[in-house]
Parts: sequence; C-alpha cells; structure tokens
Amino acid sequence: MEEAYVFATHSGDFGKWAYHLNGTLKYGESKGTTKDQMYLMAILQILRNDDVGDEVTIHIPDDRTYKRLIGEYEKKSGIITDYMNEIAWATGRKLITYNFVPEKEIMSFPFYIAVQRMFQGRQGLYFDLDGNDSIPFEVEDLFNNNKLEGYLCKIADLRYGMLYIEFVNEEYCPQWIWATPKIKYPFGMDGRYYKYDGIDRIEIYEKLDGTNILAYIYEDKDGNRYVTYKTRLTPVVRDGKWGRFEKMWRDILEWYPTIPDFCLENDCNAAFEMYGKRNPILIKYDIALDIGLLFCRTQDGKIYPPSEYDFKKYGLKSAGLWKTLYDTENFEREYKKAVKELNAQLVVTEVPDANDIVEGWEGAIWYAVKENEVILLKCKPDYVKDIHFLAIAGIPKHSIYITCLNVFESKEDPDISDIIELLREEFDEEMIQRKMDSIERIYKHVYEQMILRHEVIDEYERHPEFDIVADKKTVMRYFSKIYEREMMSRVHAILWDEFGL
Repeated sequence: MEEAYVFATHSGDFGKWAYHLNGTLKYGESKGTTKDQMYLMAILQILRNDDVGDEVTIHIPDDRTYKRLIGEYEKKSGIITDYMNEIAWATGRKLITYNFVPEKEIMSFPFYIAVQRMFQGRQGLYFDLDGNDSIPFEVEDLFNNNKLEGYLCKIADLRYGMLYIEFVNEEYCPQWIWATPKIKYPFGMDGRYYKYDGIDRIEIYEKLDGTNILAYIYEDKDGNRYVTYKTRLTPVVRDGKWGRFEKMWRDILEWYPTIPDFCLENDCNAAFEMYGKRNPILIKYDIALDIGLLFCRTQDGKIYPPSEYDFKKYGLKSAGLWKTLYDTENFEREYKKAVKELNAQLVVTEVPDANDIVEGWEGAIWYAVKENEVILLKCKPDYVKDIHFLAIAGIPKHSIYITCLNVFESKEDPDISDIIELLREEFDEEMIQRKMDSIERIYKHVYEQMILRHEVIDEYERHPEFDIVADKKTVMRYFSKIYEREMMSRVHAILWDEFGL
C-alpha cells in the first residue's frame, strides 16, 4: 500500500498545496480558494497521478478535511461538493484510506522542512536561512567521509549553533540538528531575578573552561545514521590556522571510543567540554587534555542533564556534580550563596590587558529540571561574570578576552569586526564603543599569542627527533636560537603543555 502526506495553506486570496508520495514532493498554488479546497485539490492531484497504485493511504493533518472525506462533516453545496464528487469519480476502483495525523507528528518528517519552505518561505523555518541569522556551509565530514551542505544558526538563544543540513553527499535530505544553546543568567541587566515556576530540582555542575564540542547524529538519504562533531559556530570540527581542534578531538576519541555508541544508542546529541593545558582558555588546569559530558539534547530539542543517562556504562564522565537543590522556593538566596562560594575558591593573578592566571572553577551551570524540560542557567564568580551591573563596570576584560579566543575557534583570519559581532550577542553598542581601546589591545595580545603558539608547535613537529620529555635541554637549546631570552619561558610553557604531559 502506498502512502501519501497532504499539506495545504491559505492566506487572503491565495493558497498552496503539496503532497509527498513515493519519495517525491509535488506542489501547486491557486488564487481565490479556501484551505479546505486546497486540501481537496491536492488529493485530486494524487488520484489523477498515473504512478499511484490501487491501494493508497492518504494522511491529512487537517481535522475538518479529514471528516469531510470520511463523511462525518456536513456537506455543503457549491465548490466543496464538486470537489468531493470529483474525488469519488477519480477514486474509481482504487482502495483509498484516509488517516488523520496531527501536524506535530508530521513535523518530525524530513520532507516537512521542504513543505515549510514552500508554504512560508525560509522565514517559516527555525531561523532565516538567507538573512543575517545564519552562515551557509559546505564541508567534508572527515570523521565519516561525507559531504554536508546547509546553514548554521547564529541567533543567541536556544537555537545557537543549530544546523539545518540540506544535502548529504549532494542528495537532498533536510534535517535539523539541535546544538549547544546560549546559556543565560537568571536575572536581567537590571539585576532583577526572573521567576521560575514548577521546578522540581536544580542540579548544579562545575562549569569547565574549554571548547564546547557537540557530538551529533545526522542521516543520509538511505537512512544511514552517522555521528560527527562540531564546535559552537562550525558545522564540523576541523583544525584551523590557530587551533588544533580536530587533532585534539581525535585524541579524545582514542581515549573515549564509545562516544558514537552513546549517542546512537540513546538517540541524542551530546555536548562535551574539551579542556586542559593543550587547549588553554582562562582556567589553569593540571591535566593535558580531557572532556566532561555537559548535557544531552534529543532530536526534538529537549535538554537533559547527565544524571538522566548511564554514561558510566560507556566509560564517559560528566562535569563534576557540585550539589542538588530540592528547595527551589528560595532560588535567589541559593544562587547568591553559590556566587559567594565560587568567589571564595577562585585564585586570580591579574595581568594588565592580557590573560590573567586563574585557578579554580570558572563557575557552575544550573540545570533547573521541570517535568518535561530543563532550563540551563549560568552562575559565575564576580571575576568572570559577563553581566557585572554593566552601567558601572562596562564590559569585563575577561569577556573581551574569551570572545577573542572564541572568534579564533571559527575563523581563520578574524579582525576587530568579528570580535564586535560576537560581543553584540551579550552587550549593547554603547558599552562596546566605550571599550574599543581595550578590545583592540586585548585582540592584539591574543593574536600575538596565537601566532607564537602556532609557530612553536609547527617548528617542533618539523623535527621528529625532538622529545621534550626525554631531552628537554636539546629542544630548548634549539628554540633559544630562534626566540629572545625573555620569550623562552612562554615557549617552554607552550611546548610542555602540548607535548610534555
């Protein structure tokens, strides 16, 4: 038995219809019709199709049209009756079964994306593919040897980093990939706390300081499922001019080879933080490189904390669980108490217009668990807090520094305009302009850091005979001929963090 899915819409004096049958999507449009008429017009097109067999099930996400077709809705004279008579005539000896399907169910089908684009234009999708909210991409997924084409969302909310994959290996198979969202504070710019009702518990995890890597599932035209990996603003993890993210992640996959199994068997995308000395951001870690599971996101976009999964079965570990709160009525009091505790454990050695030396936790992530959803909230010590009662403090140096590093994750040759674009996700234009001198100085410092790190690591790797662990003197003697004495401590730190642990 063949199956067809019918869709129709109408606005003003204009209507559209579409149906999906035998892997093909067909559509049309008409002026001066109603939504009911558009549905019936689409069904007529199906029945008149020479390729349609003798038995067809037609799925309809419109209750009134469905009841008309099965005789439970009052017939009226006029064009509706004419359509019904034509359908009865076109049916002939075919066996036609009508089935009502709620639109929510059909929305999960890949071809529904194409229907949205036909009916509503790209504005009708989760994000505008043609506007400033997205970045088109065409990349090789080197983890699975597939070619991916689509769009990446830049909107700083739950859709941040989301992918719309339109083609896999040049075959049309549209699909949505939910990613790592922007995480907000529980209060506004004025310091007033938002109200959160119906929270069952709050799980509080350490906020690791590294690069966010999402392991996500996608499918090809034949329904084969693959797991690949992305940073916040890239579709697939790749080594860049300034970052060795793919190399580091391949090392992680050697240590944790069950990550694809975890995603596929639990049917979820998994967000990890990749942190350590080989991936320095702000916090100084003793470990060379490691990951912690942050949360999982199912195919409908819902977020779940690590506690909902048996990740230990796969040899994985999560970010550290700090505490669980069941008294959610005193949210503001508990939050302020947590900030004080985070302030107390942080050790900061400040370096003007550069990256300070910071030891301790960068902060915590609060998972406010409700029955059918999780709200992610960030909680940071005052030193690293992005929103600092900004009318007084302006944009913190930490935020500018981290933003500069984030830009280098996704762009080969970023400039000041790229830094400003990311800062606009958190701060208004006036605050940015007041801090332009600091932004330029910190950007210059980060750029110089990136160049030095890139040069030193590349030079070391050009000499396979080097082993900084077994023969540090030979290695450092060689580099002392290239760099001035005052730079050698930084050169040593780069080499030891990358190759010595």
